[in-house]
Amino acid sequence: LAEGLVKMLEFIRAYIALCSLIQTDDTSNRIHELGAQIKEKRSDGSLTLRDGCHSTIVLGVDDKKRVLPLITTGIHHAGEVLDDILKHRPDDLSKPITVVDLSKVNEVYECDATLSACLQHARDRFIKLEKLDINLGAECLSQMKKVFLADKGTHNLPPEERLARLQKNGLPHLENLYKICSKARDNYPNNSEIYKLLNYFVANFQHFIIPFNIEGLPLTNNLSEWCTYIVARYRANSKGYKNIKGAKTGDIIQTLVLTALLSGRNPYQYLFYLHQNRFDLENNPESYLPWEISEGIVQPLTARVRMNFSIPNQPRNTN
Repeated sequence: LAEGLVKMLEFIRAYIALCSLIQTDDTSNRIHELGAQIKEKRSDGSLTLRDGCHSTIVLGVDDKKRVLPLITTGIHHAGEVLDDILKHRPDDLSKPITVVDLSKVNEVYECDATLSACLQHARDRFIKLEKLDINLGAECLSQMKKVFLADKGTHNLPPEERLARLQKNGLPHLENLYKICSKARDNYPNNSEIYKLLNYFVANFQHFIIPFNIEGLPLTNNLSEWCTYIVARYRANSKGYKNIKGAKTGDIIQTLVLTALLSGRNPYQYLFYLHQNRFDLENNPESYLPWEISEGIVQPLTARVRMNFSIPNQPRNTN
């Protein structure tokens, strides 16, 4: 099954390179027959021995807010996978926007991209802060809660209306949070845990504010985080992959299952339809994207399945 669908995976990779919005995330995995590898650091070109295996999820969101996922398993991090995809992006396209957590391993080197930071990761640090300073942590979490409440129920609004609501109801609280963190940070030494937690938000504020300046951006990368749960479930049941071929097979199947789920289609019927038409798919992969297939052939997800998977809401485009 997987061998006949390699062309579809190649097409998805090329499609994501053209997308205006990209989300990424990593989750640990294991390929039992894969040992440590010498890798070149992207930052300075030096060589290092690495053995950490990850499954990287890359989500491409096109101008109509249709989502295509790609799963890649190996000794790498999200930034390296994204570099490999974006080096094929045409120069005449506008800068893509990447929604990621602010880890160095998620940085893009091959393409000039706008980095939008995940606010959920900032919130996680304020939860840690509350355990060290309950009053300061509670104050920060209160402001962050108001930011997220401003976004609640806005995902079906036209992009310009959603942005206006975020700027009116959410941005003031985000700016208040910045002032609180900036003022409190000066009261702690640079090497203290509280300083580091506060500095994460203050030093990267220009990335956290991006969704309040550009239409249609999510506040978090929760959708790519959700996709890691699918991989984690498979990893827990199979205890990883035996070899590289098994990992590539798993990447293909899971990518296409997620492709169907994120498009609201039945994944079993979608895989069956692709397999039935695998020879035509070799020449016309664009015709086998879920939104190009009739709902009579690949049915929409039932309400029960939607509820069980709990796919996060994303801002929509009305075009």
